[in-house]
Amino acid sequence: MQRVAAVKRLPCSFRGFRVSLPLGRALAVVVPVLLLIIVDLTLFARGRLEPDSDAGSRSLADLLAEHHPEPEPHPDEHISAPTIPLLREYARTVRQGETLLALLAEQPLTHNEALAASRAMGAYLDPRRLRPGHQLLFRYREDDPYTVHSIGVRLSAERRIEIERSEDGTFDATEIVMPLTPIPVVIRGEIRGSLYASGMSAGLDPNLLHTLIQLYSFDVDFQRDVRSGDQFAVLFEEYYDEQGNWVRSGAMLATDLVLHDRTLRMYRFNSDEGPDYFDAEGNTIRKTLLRTPIEGGRLTSGFGHRAHPILGYSHLHPGLDFAAPIGTPINAAGDGVVEAVRNTSGFGIHVILRHTNGFRTLYAHMRSAARGIRSGVRVNQGQVIGYVGMTGLTTGPHLHYEVHLNGRPINPATIEFPPGRTLRGNELERFHQNRRNLERILLGPHLGDDT
Repeated sequence: MQRVAAVKRLPCSFRGFRVSLPLGRALAVVVPVLLLIIVDLTLFARGRLEPDSDAGSRSLADLLAEHHPEPEPHPDEHISAPTIPLLREYARTVRQGETLLALLAEQPLTHNEALAASRAMGAYLDPRRLRPGHQLLFRYREDDPYTVHSIGVRLSAERRIEIERSEDGTFDATEIVMPLTPIPVVIRGEIRGSLYASGMSAGLDPNLLHTLIQLYSFDVDFQRDVRSGDQFAVLFEEYYDEQGNWVRSGAMLATDLVLHDRTLRMYRFNSDEGPDYFDAEGNTIRKTLLRTPIEGGRLTSGFGHRAHPILGYSHLHPGLDFAAPIGTPINAAGDGVVEAVRNTSGFGIHVILRHTNGFRTLYAHMRSAARGIRSGVRVNQGQVIGYVGMTGLTTGPHLHYEVHLNGRPINPATIEFPPGRTLRGNELERFHQNRRNLERILLGPHLGDDT
């Protein structure tokens, strides 16, 4: 509601008309008239006394202008600033199975306009690669609420695509990448219970923790090697935007795991073949196969002769058993090809992978194989290939894991798997310089003479 100041009104009559005017306005009218009458009488008297004076020939308007000049207009008066149309936004998050054209069809766009906007976006991102969780912002001008002014496609915290309508009705797209600043961060902790639980309590990102455990599982038996009181430190990057807001965690750069009997460190290094993790001597952390292809599993039966828990007779147990809740993900122990996916009375649902250098691995008693896992499919080390269950001949949910070399079962807990590669020459020199720089941050005052 507009507020108006109250004023006192003064009745006045003028040539037979009676009007009601605000007091201020009445004075503004009456006072100049009275002044003119006084001035006119004065000049009239002068004219009679001074016949040569020309004042008597001047009009009342001239005299009024002389004694009451019009005020100069203020420089900003009557100049209005250009108005910028306000925009209102409508946010729409992509859901499973939705396409860009279907989302555009929800807005007041013609079919041809939707196609034009989709083609404009295609210069930076194939519309078919739009994923659940991506966000679209449809913007409308307040003075034209039925026309899409622009479309923002938010792909990540630092990347988005802006699609704007031009004056001729076509659409143009621009990719915007927000600059992020990496900040090195070190988290230290003491193991109480499991490394996973201790890492979570210390504030480690779950994705970093997954990478940490997966890499250390090449050399560490988490059932027997890790004890309460052992210590860990993780150096990684956190990314911040220009306003200083945290955006996301970055890559793990270096780690330090102090066990009761040895210390294990690993370092991220961009070699000629791409980024990977290496030990202090320049050997890749990744080995041909994982010792433990499951996270959080509890070793319940080792490799060797034992009495069968159901059938009772003694036989060679050619693998390792890890108890875990139903549905726990099972990872491929190494790069390879799916040789078979079967369901038998003994192993239940199981997967066999074929690797290089004569290695094969078997994963039994699954609840199910992962989607897309079938004979002939290539898998990567650490890829989820199935889920813990209790199919086949078993007393409870667990993973039965076997490793075969040239057709014979071997103990995955004791075999030394060869490293993927070893750095040499100039690459090794660059690695050692990078390692020393990382250790200064990772270890800080704990940096010893052995580095």
